[in-house]
Formats: sequence, C-alpha cells, structure tokens
Amino acid sequence: MGAWGTGLYSDDTTCEVRDAFKTHLEEGLSHSEVESEILGRFDEVLSNHQIECLVYFGLAETQWRFGCLSANVKAHTLALLKAGGDVRYWQEDAPSEVRARAKVLAALSSKLQTPQPPLRQVKLKPQKPPKKQLDSPIGAVFSIPLPLGNIALLKFVGLRPAGKRDEAVFRLLPWIGDTLPESSILDRIADQAVTVCEHHEFSFFLNDRRKNPIHHLQPTDIVLTTTIPPDYSRYVSINMESFAAKAQHSLELTPWKNC
Repeated sequence: MGAWGTGLYSDDTTCEVRDAFKTHLEEGLSHSEVESEILGRFDEVLSNHQIECLVYFGLAETQWRFGCLSANVKAHTLALLKAGGDVRYWQEDAPSEVRARAKVLAALSSKLQTPQPPLRQVKLKPQKPPKKQLDSPIGAVFSIPLPLGNIALLKFVGLRPAGKRDEAVFRLLPWIGDTLPESSILDRIADQAVTVCEHHEFSFFLNDRRKNPIHHLQPTDIVLTTTIPPDYSRYVSINMESFAAKAQHSLELTPWKNC
C-alpha cells in the first residue's frame, strides 16, 4: 500500500483520497459530488479489504474536518473500524507496529463520533483549459503495427474529457494488411468498427502515465468522413502496450475481407 508509518496519512492511498477531496472542491464540485467521485475512482479495487479500509479511513476523516461527513461514509467506516480495520495486515507485515496502528484507528473512531466542525468551503481555483491528447482533425486515420508484422487502422472519432486533459477516442477499422488500403475500401469501412474487449471505442494509456500513448501510433494522410458520433457508453481505456495483440485477435475473427 506504499505505507511509511502507522499514521492515518502515512500511505499512498489515504493521501490520494485526502488530496483529491480538496482538489475536487477547488474545481467546483459539491461535497456530495466529491464523495461520489472518489468512491467511483476506487470502485474496482474496493473489494480488496485493505484498500477499502484506507479509502474509507481517509475519506471519513477528511469529510469530518470539512464538516461534511456523510451518514453512509460514517456508518461504513465505523463498521470497518469495529471489525478491527486493517490491523490484521499490520500483524502480518509489521507486528511491532500493531499497537501504534491500533491506537491511530481508535483515535479515528472516537473522532468520527464527535460533533463535526462547521461546513468548510474552499476557494475555487481558476481552471486551465484541458490539454488535448491529440490535435488532429476528427476522422484522421492512424496505423498501428500488429504482432504478426502487418498493420491495422485506427480512426480518431473525438475527445473525451478526462480530468485535466481531453483523451483521444478511436475506433478500430475492419481492415488488416501490409500497406494502406485503396480509397474505395476506406470509403466502405469509414463508419464501421471492430469490437475489442466488448467495446468499439477506445482511448489509450501507457504503464508510464507521463508519456503520451498516441506517440505509438503512425499518422497517415487519410481523413475519413464521420457520420456516427462517439458512443461513450461503449468506450473503454486500454493499455496501448497490450492493445495490438488484442486488435490482431479481434481482426482475425472479423470478416473484414468482405468489406
């Protein structure tokens, strides 16, 4: 969990929750909206009991300090604390620190059961325009090398807001080959899309989040007409470093030769 001590904010997760809470308030979200945003961010990993404890401990204590501890977060956090919180993980990993950690959790439990301070507001920070991940025109086509040595084509269909940046969203066209296809083929497949991982629209990320995954794509001079707008209900963010293999597999199952 990236812990460096027994304190409540001595690990990466609780610090992330605390800092994100204040940042979202400064961005103009309400206290309840921030709660939903944070729990949504960690939704996929809350089944891990240790992470669940850290998220709720950080969220409950931060809400209490801002005078906005919700009934749901309070009840859930106190239930976790009553069941021992994350002490058992300290018993496994750092037995000598168990007493100190238990003391921290007892103090948190007591605090959450005392009256909250008055609701605390924060000063809104001017928001910079989000950075665009891609400046190409809608319909621009990019090629991506596939594991077997051929290439596939991705069509840029729009930008999706994602925090401080706008992520580029693509569709995988139903084509595979060694060189770019003829314009007659491109015209027929312009608004088609191949499903990968049960989705047909994608944004990309790299293991190193500081780098732009779009740099792994090869731009072409092709710009296709787009008549079907992006459908973000069928959108997913995929690791660029694994996408090529998944695209190859999906294209092999697609009757693209009939396009």
